[in-house]
Amino acid sequence: MRSHSCDVARHLPVVLLICLVSALSADGQIAPPAFRAFWVSTNGPGAHSQADLDNIVARAIQGNYNVINYMILWVHDPGGTSHGAYWNSSIVPRTTGFVDPIDPLAYLVQQAHAAGLKMHVRVIPYVASVTWPPNQHTLIATHPEWITVMREDMGSGPADTVGYYMLDPGSPEVQEYVISIIHELLQNYEIDGIHLDFIRYLNSGGGYPSDLSYMKSSLARFQTITGYSGVPSSTGEAAWDDFRRRTVDELVRRVWAEIADAKSHPRQPISYTAAVFSVGSATDFTKSSAWAHFQNWEKWMRLGWLDAACPMNYRRDHITSDYNAYRNGVDYALGFRHDRHIYMGQCLYRNTMANSIIQTQYAYNAGCQGVIQFSYGSTADENLDDVPETDWSWYPYVGAHLYTEPAATPDMPWRNPATATEGTLWGRVIDGSTGKPVDDAAVTVAGLEPVRTDGNGYYVVTRIPSTAAGTNYSVTADHLGYSGISDQATVMAADITRLDMVFGAPLAPVISEVTPNPDSVRVFEPYSRSIRLDQGMADAWTVVSGPPGASISAIGQVSGWTPSPPEIGQSIVFVVRATNSTGSDEISWQVEVQGLRPCLLFTITDFEAYGSGVEVLFRRPRYSGTTSGDLALTPDSAKVTREVDAFSGDSCLKVQWQYVDTNPERWMRLTTSGAPYIPNPTMWLDTTIRVRLRLDSGRLRLAAGIREIAVDPEVGENGGTTGPIEWVGAASKIDAAPQGVLVEAMPGVWQTVVFNPVSDPVVPFTGDGRIESATGKGTFEELAFSVVDTVGPFTVYIDDVELLCPYPIPGDWDEDGDVDQSDFGHFQRCLSGDSVPQNNPECQGARLDADSDVDQLDLAVFQRCMVGNAVPGDPFCAW
Repeated sequence: MRSHSCDVARHLPVVLLICLVSALSADGQIAPPAFRAFWVSTNGPGAHSQADLDNIVARAIQGNYNVINYMILWVHDPGGTSHGAYWNSSIVPRTTGFVDPIDPLAYLVQQAHAAGLKMHVRVIPYVASVTWPPNQHTLIATHPEWITVMREDMGSGPADTVGYYMLDPGSPEVQEYVISIIHELLQNYEIDGIHLDFIRYLNSGGGYPSDLSYMKSSLARFQTITGYSGVPSSTGEAAWDDFRRRTVDELVRRVWAEIADAKSHPRQPISYTAAVFSVGSATDFTKSSAWAHFQNWEKWMRLGWLDAACPMNYRRDHITSDYNAYRNGVDYALGFRHDRHIYMGQCLYRNTMANSIIQTQYAYNAGCQGVIQFSYGSTADENLDDVPETDWSWYPYVGAHLYTEPAATPDMPWRNPATATEGTLWGRVIDGSTGKPVDDAAVTVAGLEPVRTDGNGYYVVTRIPSTAAGTNYSVTADHLGYSGISDQATVMAADITRLDMVFGAPLAPVISEVTPNPDSVRVFEPYSRSIRLDQGMADAWTVVSGPPGASISAIGQVSGWTPSPPEIGQSIVFVVRATNSTGSDEISWQVEVQGLRPCLLFTITDFEAYGSGVEVLFRRPRYSGTTSGDLALTPDSAKVTREVDAFSGDSCLKVQWQYVDTNPERWMRLTTSGAPYIPNPTMWLDTTIRVRLRLDSGRLRLAAGIREIAVDPEVGENGGTTGPIEWVGAASKIDAAPQGVLVEAMPGVWQTVVFNPVSDPVVPFTGDGRIESATGKGTFEELAFSVVDTVGPFTVYIDDVELLCPYPIPGDWDEDGDVDQSDFGHFQRCLSGDSVPQNNPECQGARLDADSDVDQLDLAVFQRCMVGNAVPGDPFCAW
């Protein structure tokens, strides 16, 4: 290693740092161009003072790095060390984590450039806060509708998603807020690169509006653009999943255009990169975790929206599985590079210094144009205890063992007019009569695929064949609401051209036919129907005639009516009207109200008819090949037992297993497939499943698997093993593991778990995230137990697996589907007398005439409802 004439352990002025650069390159040897960078995290050490910034530059030089990637925005409110803006912003409140009064970004840019280093800023666009309202961030606080939530929290105001309040990627106002930050950085700082991180959904179950009246949410835009009726499942709905990918795509491509359009910026070409999920061993990008989190970075590279992707390939080289996974992550990422760069993300704090060198060298040798390491302040795990170490000796170590000579960053030939063969066209599509942007207009550059405008009307067309002198193209814009328009544009290689387009007055609305007509709805089931336009746009929708309560939203969604028992058998007529400044149109259709099918409580099994040691209903835990690899070899049992007090009778089922580790992707599939007794029991798909369960230690997440079938056996009979499977009671998945209801240990206590396919969240296993079949039936296929925080071993007792009626029957307190003498006994215990309020929680269902007491009037209603043992009750008897 060459001797250093400068002591970088101190806080050195820039002139001495330049001295260090000269010393390192004194022999004139310069390494080939390569991107050499590290992420500086402001939620880690060494990034919070002027002296820290001096050290960052000094250590970058000491290690012969050429790029500093500094996190200037993580959580947008200044509620913690890493929160708020690490620059003087007029948009985002300044961080409280930087102790000196200087502008940290301006100072670091100045020092990095003086030392010959490039300065990239790391921006995380969507993490608003960890509390609500956000601390000091009044702009976000006054826009709670900007927050996106999980499906189960939809419409209830801001709620966190895995610990963070997240901005809605599909909201045009959120996109403009993020773009305003990008503008501020480009206008005020001589940065060399913009780097997006967490440019995805944190959870694959997210993306729903906190405010249902917000017509610019991702969901409202999706419904408007596609005509989707209702609320899609959180996973498994292909169109909804694709739209959530589109919302992230829109911001990524817009930032590309805004960076390229900042033509007077002195540091052009400004590099545009993003931290992305590693693809692992995926040869099909749609099988990657990035795809599952709506981060379609393969498309970003293919369309040239990024200069480089930085896969976060954080693996430990001392563990065989990670060793292989790291190399696969490098090799397979290069398959999605197209003609842009891959800067491999390598994790310092999970490896020894020697292994970090080995991993970095592998990435370069495999063909990556660069490596970016995580992180500056957590540099090693020398003792391999999985605890990050802050060891500043990493920087002289990497300078001695890998980056032994300075190197320039690699060229970007697509950004150089002398070598580029393609250019970019972008602009905005506007409604000329209102001045408002047009969402989802199709813009076509002759010979290329059309692109769709975002909610702010922006389009970006990349990779347009062109020359440095310019190539002329015809450009068209189309939308069903307007007559198409065309224009001309000259596109130059390595450059960006702006062309805004203006539609004339909107076409008069023409409403699509409603099919089927007549439509149908069951009593007590809220009616919903999305009304579409074949032409034009609607400034207003009106229900001209319909049942009481019916309304139509600004996007043509009919709702508000739930048929009551007197309407059974009737054909209800709807008439709605769409209106805009050019004209109006009306459509009518009929809705037939259907009754409910009779039903009784059905017990799949209470295990009483079987002897100890027999497998009943469920297979042993390791029977399913889907999850056997997640489980230890022993224990592995699911057998009838009498060793504990059952929930009812003497017998119950004892299930035992253990996970191989606490990886959150681990789960156990307790399947009914081909069981020796009661295999694949059939159920109506609107039927509630009730299971009695006892867990004496540990914690688990539990979901029910329902298979949709095309056959029509009787309830309880074998429905077979053909058909897609959906998870009921799970709001999301981690890999394939459904994240169902949390069950915590209650030693010696039987707990009741209920799964309602109609009202509970549903995610797909092998299906589409919807509970439906041609016959209305399915099978109770399995219970899924997913790991929480311990491997076990687990022992779970199961008893009384039952199917409940899907609707309440007045007077049926034991929920067996009839109203008989046992229910009358309960009613008698609840009698309070005329005008004497009955406040016992167990007696609220006895207030059958809807007042506050339980008296003779309630008795009269009960007598109308009483049908006798094993006779299906009448859900309308109280009317």
